[in-house]
Amino acid sequence: MRDGGGLLECGDCGSSYPVLGRVPVLFRDAVPAAGDDPDNATVHQVLEALGLGSAPADALRVRQMFRRRASFGDEQVQVESAQLLDRLRGSGHGIDGSGHRAEEAQPAADDADALPRYRWTLLDHVPRRLPAGTETMANLRFRNTGAVAFRHRPPHEARVHVSWFDEAGKPVDAPDVRTPLPIDVPPGRELTVPAFIATPRVSGRMLLQVSFVQEGVRFMHDDARRISVRVGGAAGPALPDGWVRHSEPHRTYEEDHRIGQDVFRRWLQPLAKAKLVRVLEVGGNVHPMAAGLANVDLYNLDVDLLGLQLGDLLHRRDGRDAAFLCADAEDLPFPPGFFDAAVMFATLHHFPDPARVLAHVATRVRPGGFVGVLCEPVGHVHPGAVAPDFLSELRKGVNEQSFTASEYEAMFRRARLRAEEATIDVNSLKARLVPL
Repeated sequence: MRDGGGLLECGDCGSSYPVLGRVPVLFRDAVPAAGDDPDNATVHQVLEALGLGSAPADALRVRQMFRRRASFGDEQVQVESAQLLDRLRGSGHGIDGSGHRAEEAQPAADDADALPRYRWTLLDHVPRRLPAGTETMANLRFRNTGAVAFRHRPPHEARVHVSWFDEAGKPVDAPDVRTPLPIDVPPGRELTVPAFIATPRVSGRMLLQVSFVQEGVRFMHDDARRISVRVGGAAGPALPDGWVRHSEPHRTYEEDHRIGQDVFRRWLQPLAKAKLVRVLEVGGNVHPMAAGLANVDLYNLDVDLLGLQLGDLLHRRDGRDAAFLCADAEDLPFPPGFFDAAVMFATLHHFPDPARVLAHVATRVRPGGFVGVLCEPVGHVHPGAVAPDFLSELRKGVNEQSFTASEYEAMFRRARLRAEEATIDVNSLKARLVPL
């Protein structure tokens, strides 16, 4: 590719992509759009938060970054593209709220006769073998395909409903278990729900039906999905074979990321003995964790254009060389085997289909390299008791979700990868993935 003065042009396919504030926007459906004109206080808050001082030239650069943005064809990507500003607001900086998604508001009362519709995706994490007479949880993902919201509060709140059938389709007695939603789910929105599943006391090959109930109104079985499960036998291991769990010490988010950075540095050492190591970091935003590591040629990829622009400014000022790219991790603009290693810090769980992203990223890593998944949250977020920060992210439209160790392992297998090394520090996964 070559820079054509505001456009990056591909000599092979003829495609061209906008370059905004030195950052190429390599999404196929992204177009430049007019942004906000920030006030002076907002500009100086951004400069202060990133330690850039208050020089007029820097203030002008930041103002220009705000004025031109990228418009994406995918609403989920558009929401995720505001990460930096949301983080600055959350840390107490007085950033102008213009264009910011508001917290969830109470929806207008829907007609109880209006039928909510939904579609379960194929991305369930229900184990295909479960012990009889037990209760467990598993992640399910659905899309609201109807014209009315799924409520999470009374009246007429929607809850995930599970029931059991034998292979002939006859009902099997099991506890009536229902799982609440953490937020209202508007039309078109997808959400991952860790659902309660209580198994029958009898054993055998059965069908688990997952559907919704609209409390006080109706069961919504028309859009149900049935999953074949063998009930009986012992529960699976708490950890996949070879994985290690440390129950302490508890660390802050920043401390855990520093530990993850040290782990990644160790993984890179065998690759860095004789050459510069080419690394792809997905989700590094303004402060990629691989930046500054010795012998690393870094390509930092994210969807947050403003964060990438500011990151590029910071790195050039510090004399560090890295490429900042606004691009799709499911459609990487690099040839197969281009990188020695790829890494994600607390990023993988934000993708609707993490396994698909892993499988695609792995194709861009050369034989003998690896994909690092670091600082990933482990464990289900308990329905009905969701942490305020997690809930706030969901309400903004961010794709928040969290997986158990066994769900991560199944995800890796689906991507045709295995964990050559995997450690869980309290609830933070650090895994070095190589091909199966």
